[in-house]
Amino acid sequence: MLKAATHIMAAEMEKLENLEVALTAFNSKRALFLEKTQLKTHVIGSSHIMADEHVPNSHTYNVVKGFGVDSIPFLDEILDWYEAQNISPAFELTPGVLTKDVAKALASKGFVCTDQKTYVTAKPLETIERRQGISIIPVTEENVQDFLDLIEQSSGRKIDAQRRKEKAHFYYDEHFPNYIAYYDGKPAGIGSLFIAGTEGYIANDFTFPLYWGYDVQKALLHHRMNVAHQKGITALYTDVEFGSITHQNMMDDGFSTLCINTLWKKLSD
Repeated sequence: MLKAATHIMAAEMEKLENLEVALTAFNSKRALFLEKTQLKTHVIGSSHIMADEHVPNSHTYNVVKGFGVDSIPFLDEILDWYEAQNISPAFELTPGVLTKDVAKALASKGFVCTDQKTYVTAKPLETIERRQGISIIPVTEENVQDFLDLIEQSSGRKIDAQRRKEKAHFYYDEHFPNYIAYYDGKPAGIGSLFIAGTEGYIANDFTFPLYWGYDVQKALLHHRMNVAHQKGITALYTDVEFGSITHQNMMDDGFSTLCINTLWKKLSD
């Protein structure tokens, strides 16, 4: 029974890692605030390694996933690949692969555990949407510029005009549906759903401060869960800060904690 449970968990971790690799690659293509991106992906041993020399300090794009005991013999090769691009990566380790040998190998190269990422998951069952004054519309070619305006407002940053023109189509891509929540006819929040095969990732949730406490994000979450259910998605994932209000809210809405991964970086980073 224990071996079967371990096998199921390992398969779940592999699905999540593959989804995150796909999401990172897509995010690189749609990036609105980076002047240039060129994500490189590579597989060494059982590790997925990603790098973008245009953003060398970003551990979103410069990260190793899938590293474990079997990867230790490849550690020098992995680090050489990054060093050739003048990048110091982060290693994201799932609980099942973090052993004394893995920790010693990374520590010997100057890497220490600096952060954690908590992942939650749910099956996208049909959900009753109780909106109470909230309406939700999808982003389309017709309203994508309005959506990009909201991204500017939520981030406090201006999108380059040429980049806005070039990247707009990503925000109504069939694999990346985005949504705007309106409260009494005024924009109140936004949210995304990334789709790869039969898995989905809830992302980019934002509620404008004026509408905090109006259950805007709950409405957006339930709507995306229903969209996922209609599209035949079998599992949803997202990452949260452990123990946060968001974490608790996700649990209240049918999600369960899948794992807490550790991020290993060099102290100088």
